[in-house]
Amino acid sequence: MKILFNMPSQSPGQPTGVGRFGHELLRRLVANGHATYTLRTRFERHHLPASLAESGRLIRIATPSSHAADMALSSLAAPIFFPRSKFDVVVNVDPLGLFMGGGSRVTIVHDLYFAGIPGLYSRPVAAKAWALHHLVLSRSKFIIAISESTADDVRRFFPAVASRVRVILSDSTMDAEADERWLAALKGKRFVLTVANAAPNKNLGSLAKAFCRIAQTDPDLMLVHVGNDPQGLLSGAMAEGGMSARLIRHRGIGDPALAALYETALCLVVPSYYEGFCLPLVEAQRYGCPILFADSPGTAETGGIGGLSFKPDDLAGLTRCLGRVVSSATLRTTLRSRGYRNAKRFSWERAARQYEEVFDAAARSITPA
Repeated sequence: MKILFNMPSQSPGQPTGVGRFGHELLRRLVANGHATYTLRTRFERHHLPASLAESGRLIRIATPSSHAADMALSSLAAPIFFPRSKFDVVVNVDPLGLFMGGGSRVTIVHDLYFAGIPGLYSRPVAAKAWALHHLVLSRSKFIIAISESTADDVRRFFPAVASRVRVILSDSTMDAEADERWLAALKGKRFVLTVANAAPNKNLGSLAKAFCRIAQTDPDLMLVHVGNDPQGLLSGAMAEGGMSARLIRHRGIGDPALAALYETALCLVVPSYYEGFCLPLVEAQRYGCPILFADSPGTAETGGIGGLSFKPDDLAGLTRCLGRVVSSATLRTTLRSRGYRNAKRFSWERAARQYEEVFDAAARSITPA
C-alpha cells in the first residue's frame, strides 16, 4: 500500500503541536513497515526526524501566500500529480489538506476552534474555515478525531460525515532527558508552570488572577509561562494584580529544557475553555509533574484521573485547587502517582496500529477504475 502523508499547513523551524504530532506519527508508521509512505511538506530534510529524512520519499513544497488558494489549486491538480495509480491513500494531517487525489482520503482533525468558540476568529476567517473543512471532510472516506470531544464536535458541526468519524488517542511527543544545567538553575525554586500560547481559549488570565491571590502570602512563588503572549493576556493580568515581577517567560526552548521545568515545577496548570487534545497534560504526567486542569472539552478527557480539575469559569475553584497543591507536598506526591497511572492510557504503538487499520479500510474502499 502506498500512502501520501500530507502536511502542507505546518511551518518549518520549531513545529507546532500538530507538526510534532505529524512527525511522530509518521516516524512510528514508517518504522512499522506496514505501508510505503511519501511525505509532502514544507519542512526540509534537516528539520525532520532522521528516519524520515533518510527515507528518500519527500515532496517538498514552498510556503504558500494563501493556504486557501494553495489548497484549492493543489487539490484540483492532485488527480494529475497524486493519482490513484501512484497513491492508494492520501492522509491529511489536518483539514487544510487535499480534497482530491489518491484512491481514497483520510483526514485527521485536531480541533474545531472556529466552530466551537464563537467570536475567537473574525467572521471572514471563520467562514473560510467552515468552507475549507466542508470541502476536505466531505471528500474524505474516514475522519480521525484525536479525542472524543473533537469527534463530538465533528459530528455536531458536520453531521453529514458523522458515520465516517473514528477516534484515535495519541501520546506525548517528548522523550528528552531533562537538561542538567536547567535542573541546577531551577533547584530550590518554587514555581507554577503553564505551557501554551496565550490565545483567548487558553484562559491564562484566570490563572494569573488565581496566582496573584495565593502569591500574596507566598513571597517566593513564581509563575513560569512557556509560550507566546502577543496580546499580553497573561502579562496584563499579572500586572493588574501587581505581580509582574513574579512572571518568568520562556519562548522557543527545546525539549530538554521543558523536561527540566516539568520535573521541578510544583504543578502544571491548564485552565483552557477548549482543547482538542492537551499534549502538555500528558507530557507533564510522564515527567512526574502534578497537574491541574479545567473540566472542559479536551482537557478533562486527557487529564482523566491524573490531577485536580476545576470549572474554567470558576476563579474561586481554581484558586482553591492551586493553593492546595502549592502548599501540600503530600498532595503533590499523590498527584504524581495518579498522573503516572493516567498517562498509561496513551500509547503511540497502539495509535499507530489503529491508524494502519483505518488506512487499510480506506484502501479497501477504493472502487475499481
